[in-house]
Amino acid sequence: MESDRRAVLPLVEVMVLAEALYTHPLRLIYPVGYVEEVQQLPLTYPVDTAKAMRWFAGLNENYQADHRMLHRPRHSTGEGPLRRPGRRAAAVGGRESDR
Repeated sequence: MESDRRAVLPLVEVMVLAEALYTHPLRLIYPVGYVEEVQQLPLTYPVDTAKAMRWFAGLNENYQADHRMLHRPRHSTGEGPLRRPGRRAAAVGGRESDR
């Protein structure tokens, strides 16, 4: 990216770089097939690259999505950032109304 080295690379730059290289951002973070082990998190011992990639993507050992965190949404009461189904924000004033 630049001539000097940086300790941090913003995620948005990883995404743009991946697009320019015709690959997925996850492959730049965890290069499965190119490196045997990586640090899953900074300042940790190296682990198998595929294992780290599965952890990051929320996949189990069979590469299937782990949906445990989706079973009980934090905002299930309709309050907070998620609106109740069937409600839309009004065009003016930002109030919700039933339409």
